[in-house]
Amino acid sequence: NRTIKTVHHKVENHNLAINSAKALGCNVVNIGAQDLIAGTEHLVLGLVWQVIKVFLFRRVTLKDHPALVVLLREDEELSDLLKLSKEQILIRWVNYHLAAAGCARTLSNFGADIKDSEIYTYLLAQICPEKCSLDPLQETD
Repeated sequence: NRTIKTVHHKVENHNLAINSAKALGCNVVNIGAQDLIAGTEHLVLGLVWQVIKVFLFRRVTLKDHPALVVLLREDEELSDLLKLSKEQILIRWVNYHLAAAGCARTLSNFGADIKDSEIYTYLLAQICPEKCSLDPLQETD
């Protein structure tokens, strides 16, 4: 509904947004139109992140990025790589670049492993060295 005239129109629009996110595969349990209208920060950001993740992961395919074959391990065939989830492929891609950067750390999840940003710093310095360096690792907290 493009012309918002009443609170009912707002609720209808926000319910459409929630249903669309659910259709994309987002987890929309315990979030409603009122949460979006009120701007409940953690719920809005969580929903937006899920939508972004769906769209980003949609493009993680060998068809779109044939260079992903470098992620194959010695004992694997292409069919093994195709069986991995998008998140597992992305984790492998990050670890590939961390190893190339000489980083001793590896990524196993997108939660606790990235909280200190060390992995992101190594990754960015590896894939974009002309704009990113390891200098932030020398800063104290």
